[in-house]
Amino acid sequence: MRGIATAPLLACLLASAAHAEEIVVAFGAEPTQVEPTRATAGVDAYFVSLFYEQLLNVDPDLARVNWLAESWSFERTGADHVLSVKLREGVKFHNGDTLSAHDFRFAYERQRDPMSRAAGRFRYVRDLVVHDDRRFDIVFDEPDAAFVPWNLALWAVPRRHFEAVGEVGMQTHPVGTGPWKFVSRKPREELVVERFEDYWNAAATPRAKRLVIKIIPEDTTRVAAFKTGEVDWIDAVPPAQVEDFGRMPGVRTVSLPGPNNLYLGMNATDPRHPLADVRVRRAVAHAIDTGAIVE
Repeated sequence: MRGIATAPLLACLLASAAHAEEIVVAFGAEPTQVEPTRATAGVDAYFVSLFYEQLLNVDPDLARVNWLAESWSFERTGADHVLSVKLREGVKFHNGDTLSAHDFRFAYERQRDPMSRAAGRFRYVRDLVVHDDRRFDIVFDEPDAAFVPWNLALWAVPRRHFEAVGEVGMQTHPVGTGPWKFVSRKPREELVVERFEDYWNAAATPRAKRLVIKIIPEDTTRVAAFKTGEVDWIDAVPPAQVEDFGRMPGVRTVSLPGPNNLYLGMNATDPRHPLADVRVRRAVAHAIDTGAIVE
């Protein structure tokens, strides 16, 4: 098939792939982690979301919708602030296990661990209490307005399978509830996945049966792969070439807002560090041409 070139993101389009047995895409970067409780880089989200899901999600219109959560509510109970969750019934992991509240308890313990980048998201959470297979409460010491934009923060991780194969096993062969099922991976080369036939959400089930993700960091090589038909889609189209792609027969370019943000972190707490001096920080700020960055 002749495909779609996107700038800057492609991941949001995967579930609506055109009718084809196999889609081949090219990304400019590969993940550092494919296990969601240890994901660290922004690019990890592209790959983690193939396999893993959260309680809430964002639809194409950027509206927050229930996903693995059938329903949820937030109320104050005495001194506690309690978020009560009821899971959808019959959701399956790729290995056939049924999703339960115990899997989210397991994910909670991993995500709040200091080794997890997500630990700070649970700064106001005191506990996660399981009531039965489909119901659990997240107990807060005080409300946290950021928890909803984080899709209630938790990822669905198969507790029993994880305990059986360990962290290395989950990294080499991800198992989640998502629309794509792991087939194989060659680091720095490609990741192959196939449609999960027992996926719970028929409306979001991929049309393609197989997805091959090539890792091609170099812009020129990635663009060449698209132009020669080696791949059907690419991400991170070089901005200078977007108009050229738009004029190619049978090609559609899509530009979408990206969720990533870049920042310059400064060590202003160590009095021995030059950046502890506000004058140095101001000099750095004045040296950055923010207007050019925006343009």
